[in-house]
Amino acid sequence: MENYTEGNISLNVTTLGAVFFIGAHVCVFIGIILSNILVIASFQIEKNLWKSRTNTILLSLAVADLLTGVVGLPLHVIGRILSSPLTCASATRALLFLPGFFFCGLSLGHLFLLAVERYLAVCRPILHRRYISLRCIKTCLWILWIILLINGIIANIARILSSKDSDSFTCYNFKMGHQSFGQEYEIFVSCVIVCFFLLLMVCYARIYNVAIRYSNRRSRTAERTAATGKTALSTTLTTAIVIGVCGICWLPTSFKYFCRAYCHFSTDGFFVMFSLCEIVLYSNSMVNPIIYGYRMPEFRKAYRKVIGRLVAKEVL
Repeated sequence: MENYTEGNISLNVTTLGAVFFIGAHVCVFIGIILSNILVIASFQIEKNLWKSRTNTILLSLAVADLLTGVVGLPLHVIGRILSSPLTCASATRALLFLPGFFFCGLSLGHLFLLAVERYLAVCRPILHRRYISLRCIKTCLWILWIILLINGIIANIARILSSKDSDSFTCYNFKMGHQSFGQEYEIFVSCVIVCFFLLLMVCYARIYNVAIRYSNRRSRTAERTAATGKTALSTTLTTAIVIGVCGICWLPTSFKYFCRAYCHFSTDGFFVMFSLCEIVLYSNSMVNPIIYGYRMPEFRKAYRKVIGRLVAKEVL
């Protein structure tokens, strides 16, 4: 890797390495943009999607995923691959990575809301119908966005103020004890993320068990009620898959911080490991719409309408 030289802009990897690094991220970038725009367009064409509380959360999640690709991913690539006074100064380097972490954290907030909504819908249906209206869901989503946005702004300001008198440069401080964000903080966040997904898994195990019992009980009664039970079970399973895939994509990110704290690798080895883990993490933002289309008939129908209209315009 090239060392940083003040006043110059240089690559942190070889030219061939830069081609592979940028190429992989461009593929993820295109996938995020196309898939999440498809979800957002589906809500514009298929108005019935708005009637579901779960779908409303999924729409907000699609917006967060889209912003992850548009804002977080390009800044992340710049911060990882370039050495310059902007990307390596300790006062500004964190600003390149915080947007990505903010939007990824926002996705975790959506997963929490999905879990709460599904728990109330399946385990507390009377409470869900009485108090969890679409307006309530939208209010919760606005609160989630505002709280995390304020938290992100405060984190940026604190980072700038803590480094404003520092002339140090922090590009690729991968050695033990020299982490930019603090070794203890990174390990703490990694443990919190793992515990968060374990808690969601336990919660969904309970929800799924109740949904199966509800579906079996209702299947012996009226046909319409049985269909409602199957729909609730299918929706619960879909959201569980979304959360499970997200957990799989997040685990390598937690793993990399433990490796940086307790393992000894070369700088090149750490760069490769960090890049692979982060590509998997960002890939989650383009996988969610695929899950919707595969699992949920209303989304498949909406996708066909969107693609059909695009094809019709091209033909005309």
